[in-house]
Order: sequence, then structure tokens, then C-alpha cells
Amino acid sequence: MKKHLLLILVFINSLVTVQAQNIGWTAFGHLSDSLRAERRPVLVFIYADWCKYCRMQERITFSSPDLVHRLNKSFYCLRLNAEERENRHFLGRSYHYEPSGTGTGQHQLAGLLGKQQGTLTLPTTVLLSSDLQIVARLPGFLERASLEAVLREWLPEE
Repeated sequence: MKKHLLLILVFINSLVTVQAQNIGWTAFGHLSDSLRAERRPVLVFIYADWCKYCRMQERITFSSPDLVHRLNKSFYCLRLNAEERENRHFLGRSYHYEPSGTGTGQHQLAGLLGKQQGTLTLPTTVLLSSDLQIVARLPGFLERASLEAVLREWLPEE
């Protein structure tokens, strides 16, 4: 019985210790240097800490090994908290948090990149060309297959 329990524990431990591949998120402050070194399109994931669909997309969609490999190989990926208070510099301008009421507000850059028809839906995934032009805004939770289909259409695999 103890041998069986030990074998089960060893098996479970080996499953848990398999290294999960994660997206190599790039900091906004490093994007310009990264683009100078190598031109790539950019994926911006706009989220909020309280957003359960944002967490689901990070946990489910952004954990697919094939998708993670493709994103890490072909894109610079950035995360942008729609409610963060930190100033961000992008395309030669500075963007900041704009309060809209008591304890509420939105970061200007999240609005600039993610709003469609005046509304920012969370999460929103934005695809930018290597010259930082918006190619696609994908509002709402994206399943892995949906995001992969958009990536295949926009940037066929080599």
C-alpha cells in the first residue's frame, strides 16, 4: 500500500513539475528597444484585476503551448491594466490614469488602444503591426481557437 502511494505521489509530482511555457510579456518601457532590435507585430492584452473573464483568458487561452510558442516567437506581447495609475509612454506621448468617479477611472492608453464606438470591453486583445498601427481589436473573452484563427489569417505561419 505504501509503495502504491509512493508511486502515485512520484507520478503526480512529475506531472506538476513539467515546466509550463508562459508568454514572455514585454514591458511597455522596453517595446521601443525591442522593435529596434527586431521588427515584430505586437499583441496588447487589456485587462483589469477584478475582471474574471480577463483571468480566464490568461489562465485558459494564454496557457496553450502551441499558442504561447507562436506568440513568443512572432510577437511582442504586452499586458495593460485598464485601471493602472502609472504613466505610460507610447508613440512619443505620455498617457495617464483618468478618474471618472470615486475610485473608478481608466488609463488613457487602454482607451486609445481598446475602445470601440466609445466603449472599452474587458478583456480586449489588440493586434498592432510592427509599425504600431492597430490591425485588430478583439473585445471580450477569446478562446484559444478564435485567437489562433485571427493570428493565422493576419500572420500566416512561416
